[in-house]
Amino acid sequence: MATTTLFVEILVMGALAELWFAGVVLALVDMSQVRQIGATIASLSNFTALFATLALALTYAIGWALNFVARQLFNPLREKRMLEELFAGGSKNYDKDRAIVFQYGSVDVLRDLHLDRHIVRIARSNVLNFTLIAFAAVLNACSIHPPVLFLLIITCLAVAMLSYQQWRIRYKAYYTKIAMCAGMLRVENKLTW
Repeated sequence: MATTTLFVEILVMGALAELWFAGVVLALVDMSQVRQIGATIASLSNFTALFATLALALTYAIGWALNFVARQLFNPLREKRMLEELFAGGSKNYDKDRAIVFQYGSVDVLRDLHLDRHIVRIARSNVLNFTLIAFAAVLNACSIHPPVLFLLIITCLAVAMLSYQQWRIRYKAYYTKIAMCAGMLRVENKLTW
């Protein structure tokens, strides 16, 4: 179940990234070239299963790449400060506390922490993806009806801002849970490390 959830999560991230990437490409490429490429792909209908498999693999790989980029962009924003606030000694003590929680924590605690990680990944990638979808829409402003363009941009930016808030709140909650659970598990299991 958890593996399936992660697989779908990464596919959705990749599909959203492909959406804004396609919007950027469409803004930069002549439409006659796009039609020609579409006709060439349509003529290769015997290879539909192969193309579908490649498209799925590409979407998955793009999803992981986007996850990595989003993590590299977002974690420096808050990670160091949060670790110093919650764990005396910063990341070194966080690593110890995380090990305690994952070794001694109950199934329910671990499930809750995994859910937090899923939400953090999704929210962080949504900030990036929806901001870039809005950017791609601006690049294609000449070919989108103005009210639709306005609604698209406002909606994408609102989703990006709400996702940022969700990421920030859930990220802090994740670290707080690790710190609290580790403290309780130390006492409960008489751990000295």
